[in-house]
Amino acid sequence: MSAQASQAAAQTSYNQASANVANAQSAVSAAATAVAAAKSQSTVDGINKLTLPAGYFTALKAYKQNTDASQQAALSAKVKSFESSGYQLNTYQDNEAAQKVILGAYDAPIHLTDQQIQDLSVFVEGLINQVRAQTGTKPVVVTQGSLDYVKAMVAGYNATGKRYHGHDEDLLNQVSDKFGLFYNENLMTAGDYYPAPQYLTLNDLYSRAYEGLTLMLFSDIDTWPHATSITGFENVPAFDDQQRYLGVDVDQWGNVVYELPVRSNNSTEAQFNTTTTYAATSNPSEALNKAEAALASTKVDLTAQQAKAIGSRRCCRVTCR
Repeated sequence: MSAQASQAAAQTSYNQASANVANAQSAVSAAATAVAAAKSQSTVDGINKLTLPAGYFTALKAYKQNTDASQQAALSAKVKSFESSGYQLNTYQDNEAAQKVILGAYDAPIHLTDQQIQDLSVFVEGLINQVRAQTGTKPVVVTQGSLDYVKAMVAGYNATGKRYHGHDEDLLNQVSDKFGLFYNENLMTAGDYYPAPQYLTLNDLYSRAYEGLTLMLFSDIDTWPHATSITGFENVPAFDDQQRYLGVDVDQWGNVVYELPVRSNNSTEAQFNTTTTYAATSNPSEALNKAEAALASTKVDLTAQQAKAIGSRRCCRVTCR
């Protein structure tokens, strides 16, 4: 091999080694981010619970099953009587790691990443399914379709430019028709949840999503539509027996959007993906352990690639002389 060819080969080897180091450094950075996210998610998922007061669901069912209009007010008041005990039983547990993740400043638009939307949806899924385990109703499922659906709804709400938009039935019909769904939506308005000059953190958002569920369960309007949505008991067998999907996102003003749609009979998998599902791990530390192991592995690889790059650099210098 000529000196020129040897020099070119050595330079190529060094360039490749440098690229490998850069890739390894990126892998370490991504793994470190995954560890931070796993720490936050495992803590949030593992310690937050939703417990219904004894007798609450019996009262809610009695209200929904009642056919005597003269009894409606009294039955609704019975459900309302569990409000205080419901709040005493359920308090959001702050997450120190999530408190350090800043989503946005006061009055700045909030836009979650796809991963944050998935994590928030899985967090709420766990809470709603805790409730449904107590009521004996069908659990909700987070799928790629339900995540795509809630993102489409939030994009539509953001496009209205209205901070307090309420349920937009035209938008709900439009998006639901596209996905082949019957809609079921709950909203938690942000109000002045993070006044200037504070920031909205990931912990604030999880707290708000949790608070929204407790408000809908225990402080709903007199007809209890949100409570029946969360508990899964509409007293309409054809509807209650259907699989309810879940997607949760936040609009640019910090309002939490909970979508719990049902698939229509003519909906296709291409329209609404139910095959790809997401759920919290049954062991909250499992994801963290895997993430930490992956980080350790990427660090070992980085060290190896750096050693190879040093060797290639020396080889290149010798050849280039």
